[in-house]
Amino acid sequence: YKYWPTAAEQWLQRSTPYGWPTNEIKLLIKNNGCHIVPTGINEIQWRLSFSIAEVTLINTIDNNKKQIYSILKLLIKYICRINNIKSLKSYQLKTIFLWYCEQQQPFQDEQLCLTKKQLILDLLKFTMNFYENKSIPHYFISAYNVLIERTDDEI
Repeated sequence: YKYWPTAAEQWLQRSTPYGWPTNEIKLLIKNNGCHIVPTGINEIQWRLSFSIAEVTLINTIDNNKKQIYSILKLLIKYICRINNIKSLKSYQLKTIFLWYCEQQQPFQDEQLCLTKKQLILDLLKFTMNFYENKSIPHYFISAYNVLIERTDDEI
């Protein structure tokens, strides 16, 4: 059974400044639906899983952005370790990365060579902005904050 939740309809309608993801990709994702999975807390709590949609999106992202994302994950892990704070979960970082890809102009090869360090810094600043605001909107259901599971002491 393929299901697309009403709460995620706004993602389909959301205007993207640089055309990513395309309307064709959005339609494909909607048609593939999402899953309802148990949370593991108890047998009556479930959540929506957009993992197939996320994989579809990640597969449309160029390798240069994926490299920058990999570097971001290492930097965040290092920064959190040396500051003795709890790191963002990989899902939270992936959510930030999807928002970043949606809001960034596509890279040109010559631009990338000259500014890879700057792009990494931009993504790091973009990430820290979410972290400092204690809010990472879910990529598909932006009214939901994926940082909600953390206490203020962990943020």
